[in-house]
Amino acid sequence: MVKKTIQIIKNHLRYFIERPIFNLYHTDFKKHALISYITQPFKKVNKLHHTNYAESLAMSGVFRNLGYNVDIVNYNQTKSELYGGHFADDFIG
Repeated sequence: MVKKTIQIIKNHLRYFIERPIFNLYHTDFKKHALISYITQPFKKVNKLHHTNYAESLAMSGVFRNLGYNVDIVNYNQTKSELYGGHFADDFIG
């Protein structure tokens, strides 16, 4: 019982920390892009600990410049957590 409770708490905390970001740039384009990578660079000060911080920021910027609304989800989220009925015209992950 205690293990199950701890696992539930961990799952809720993980989802809170890694929750999806919908329409990152608050744009109103007709096309939608979904990036399944990491969400941390978009939620806290970017310290460039690893190249994936710069890569994720660059990917999102390219999609925005191409006229896409950009959504970001963490790569390790399950299908049920991912996209909640939204759709994407393009996907990177």
